[in-house]
Amino acid sequence: MKDAEAKVIMAKWPRVTTVLFGGSDDFPWLRAQPREADERVTSPFLLQAGNEALRTQPDGMFIRPVKKFQAMDVVCFEVCSSLQNLNDKRSRYAATTSALVVDTREAWWKSQVHGTTTRWQKATNGSEEWGQEEDFWSPVRYLRVVYVLSEDNLGRFRDHGVAAGHEYLMRFSSLASLSSQAFREFLDRLSPDHHFYTK
Repeated sequence: MKDAEAKVIMAKWPRVTTVLFGGSDDFPWLRAQPREADERVTSPFLLQAGNEALRTQPDGMFIRPVKKFQAMDVVCFEVCSSLQNLNDKRSRYAATTSALVVDTREAWWKSQVHGTTTRWQKATNGSEEWGQEEDFWSPVRYLRVVYVLSEDNLGRFRDHGVAAGHEYLMRFSSLASLSSQAFREFLDRLSPDHHFYTK
């Protein structure tokens, strides 16, 4: 599977979700990548704080503002054509001493996602007027990355590799199974709430 094929599949996923990744009506996730085919605004991207030369836009990305935009929760999907490609992409998200930030643009927040409702209105539940600078950076509070691999490469990594705490892996063929209960349960494990046992 190529990046473009994966993006076609993920473009069918919700633009705003209160269900996937442990979302809620008051705390929705917004799809930042892939963007809509007819959308002309710059989509959010990730970068190391202070280093605009090394920014990246994952094949798939959902973001969720927290604490009145003081930080962002981020779930990324990266399609990897080989194990070398996997290693290259893993390095983008490896723990470092510098902060990972999300760069978002005013035009993206003000774009409509449902009728006349904008992303900003969805993110704030309609309770706040636009009060940011034109463009702004938010530090990443919570990060999960799902690497999408061929069946063979997934098997090889599973036999010989170890995923870091923020990493998850799946096969290409599962990407189109959003209606599957098992896949939904897998996506739920990406939620920050998954770390708490409250029974």
